[in-house]
Amino acid sequence: MENDIAAGLLISSGGLWHRIFGEAESIAANHTPAVGCRTLDVLHVAAAKLVGVTEFCSFDTRQGDLVKKVGMTAVTP
Repeated sequence: MENDIAAGLLISSGGLWHRIFGEAESIAANHTPAVGCRTLDVLHVAAAKLVGVTEFCSFDTRQGDLVKKVGMTAVTP
C-alpha cells in the first residue's frame, strides 16, 4: 500500500476508513496466520474494535477466534 500511495495510485483521505485499514493490517499481520480469517472478516473486526465494541456477534468460528485474540468477547447467536 505504501508504494501505491507514493505512486499516487491510492490517496489517503484520513477519516475512519484510513484507521480501519491500518488496524486491519496490524490484526492480519499478528493473527491471520494462526486463525486463517478472510479479508472482510478482518475488516469487520478492525472496524468494531475502533468504534469501541466489546461484544462481537458472528456465526463464523474463525472470526470468533479473531475477535477473542484482539480482546473482544465473541458471541454466537
